[in-house]
Amino acid sequence: ATVVVALALAAGGLILVVLVHRSLVGSLDAAGLARARDVGALAASGRLQSTVASTGEESSVVQVLDPTGKVIATSPNIDGEAALLPAPPHQRRQQVLTRSGLPIADTGQAFRVVAEPVYLPAGPGWVYVATSLAQIDLTTARLATLLALGTPVLLLVVASATWRAVGRALRPVEQIRSSAASISGTEPGARLPVPASRDEI
Repeated sequence: ATVVVALALAAGGLILVVLVHRSLVGSLDAAGLARARDVGALAASGRLQSTVASTGEESSVVQVLDPTGKVIATSPNIDGEAALLPAPPHQRRQQVLTRSGLPIADTGQAFRVVAEPVYLPAGPGWVYVATSLAQIDLTTARLATLLALGTPVLLLVVASATWRAVGRALRPVEQIRSSAASISGTEPGARLPVPASRDEI
């Protein structure tokens, strides 16, 4: 019973971690897409300045590229940096990519990059919105650690409770077994104990 519960908890914990990670990434993508659409609308109307105004809770970086791939507008937290993607996507459609090694972070740090095509007054361009996955990775790692620490404790409780419950349920059977083992052919009058519970045993 403990092994079955352990397997169920392991599978459930893994599924939980995966679902939480996907949910957090989905929320991150939704925020990035909304930000890209807002900036794209400003760029298409020709009202975008060289510095993209911050939303006040800026956790992402924004770049706007002209038809030649030159950065023409950025958020203040990435000013002066090269384009987030070495080359624009081949297909002119909205895309969400996972990239690491961007010029705005340490090596190996992963980002979700939203690439939004936009038509600027000068021609077709792109809006990039990149958000770090570090906080999401940290959150899911903490959740996995909590599950890893809590599962053994829960298994001990399950093992103890199961052992006691099964032992209590089988106690009358053990009494009958031990009594039957003590009856020999020289004691034909001996009888097995009948439990007071008047159940199937």
